[in-house]
Amino acid sequence: MAASKQQRGFGIGAISLVAIGFGLLTIKEGGTMLFGDEAARIAAGNYVPFVL
Repeated sequence: MAASKQQRGFGIGAISLVAIGFGLLTIKEGGTMLFGDEAARIAAGNYVPFVL
């Protein structure tokens, strides 16, 4: 049996919220590496600024 549209909509909404949260955290951490203090850069280890 197929899931109802309401159940499918809830699943897609939940996955969307997780994806948006992951994207926002990625932007936050990238910004911290580029614009944060020296301790944040040392904690990050080796990274490629061009990629960030």
